[in-house]
Amino acid sequence: MAAQVGSLERLKHAFEADPIDPQARAAEGEIGALFGSGENTRDTLLGVRCKQRACQLELRWSPARPYSFMAAGMELKDKISGAMAVEPIGVPDNTGARRMYVYVARSGYLPEDFDPVPAAPAP
Repeated sequence: MAAQVGSLERLKHAFEADPIDPQARAAEGEIGALFGSGENTRDTLLGVRCKQRACQLELRWSPARPYSFMAAGMELKDKISGAMAVEPIGVPDNTGARRMYVYVARSGYLPEDFDPVPAAPAP
């Protein structure tokens, strides 16, 4: 699914603004389980945190293992939700590997369930 305009800002805002709900730990466990075998290795997933409507995954993309990152995205889309956005972190290291945050909507939430990001105050 192609990222929708503004989906990064909306998903990131929901993650930052929402409270942690009782099912957040279970959702984190489900996501973590996707990275335990096969092409989705544990060295791809650096961390996962979930809140009420969205989860934030910290992933490591490596040019030596590009399919691991792609496979993870496909698994997430099938298991969690189709709403997903990627935010690169910093610069690639000397091997070309790069850390990224991936924000995903939790199961049951659609892009229209996310509030628009508040506008920045006028200077």
